[in-house]
Amino acid sequence: MYCPFCSVSCTYLAVFRSCTLVSHYRHSIRHATTASAKFGEWGFPWIPNMVAARAELAAPLTKIRPILGGWRSCRNPVSIAVGVVRLIHPFPVCVVMLTSVALLLLAHRGYPGTLFLIRALGVVLLSQIIVGTLNEYVDKDRDAVAQPGKPIPSGIVAPGVALTLAIVSSLCLIPLAASFGLWPLLVAIVFTGAGVSYDLWLKATLFSAVPYVVAFLCLTSWIWMVAGRLTPSLISIYPVGVAALVAAHLANALPDISADAAVGEHGLAVALGPRVTATTILMLYGFCLVAALLAAGVARSGPGLVLAAATVPLPAIGWRILRSGDDAPRAQSRFFLFMAPAIGLISISCLVSISSVG
Repeated sequence: MYCPFCSVSCTYLAVFRSCTLVSHYRHSIRHATTASAKFGEWGFPWIPNMVAARAELAAPLTKIRPILGGWRSCRNPVSIAVGVVRLIHPFPVCVVMLTSVALLLLAHRGYPGTLFLIRALGVVLLSQIIVGTLNEYVDKDRDAVAQPGKPIPSGIVAPGVALTLAIVSSLCLIPLAASFGLWPLLVAIVFTGAGVSYDLWLKATLFSAVPYVVAFLCLTSWIWMVAGRLTPSLISIYPVGVAALVAAHLANALPDISADAAVGEHGLAVALGPRVTATTILMLYGFCLVAALLAAGVARSGPGLVLAAATVPLPAIGWRILRSGDDAPRAQSRFFLFMAPAIGLISISCLVSISSVG
């Protein structure tokens, strides 16, 4: 039995939304056809004809939906822009970029020049865009099940946009990195390739932390290389760097443990579980803090000591949030927001102390 009011509402939505919201095309037309048939029986034959005409007009649009990402997103350019920014994982990228700025200034022992800074940060940013957008593209099917609110599964951004950004960024990265010389180019390819290997192969394995370690140790070495100050003394920070980077990887993966486990992924954080992962992060941070304080003491570096001490409140606040009993994924995400800058600052502290000696 059909209600006239429901039929009118259904027909209105189907007729006018079937063309604009192509993602609902088949669902809308099915209801529109059923509802409009009743109007035809009631003496309104023009309604079924109009629905049929609209359906015929909208049908070709579904063929280009995979390219454009759905007409829902096309109606709101701001949503598209925000979705594209979200593809590159803006918060981790900001942490990496700010840390890179600090390291560039530290490696040069001063301001390296505007053009040099732009070129160097351009290489870092392009590398981050490649890894971030490729990660979203590779995970689109998994996210459709576990995290449908992400830009690609939600239809805000098409998969092709993410893949195009990754390819274009790769083409731009090579000449920009080559402007520093052959060895800096090769190292840039290595740390970008490490991130790509994480996206394509290692993310769902127990070795998921390895690309993190390789990528960011190479990035740090690259910064000292382009500054012309790469010396064997930098190797002394690598053990602390490994601990810091494993902690950063686990903190980044912590909010996604449930979603990753639901789709059968078995990364390091999934294998450890939420509780052990959080504890491991804090233990690794503690190791890095002790190492940073010792390095600052041996080098008699005031700035290194201040930076190391300044990180202490961040994990404390993050741990309090994590233990507050709030929604677990939300609390874990906020925990990461505090741990990421703490790990970045503790790494800078060690480098400041080592540089003051070298």
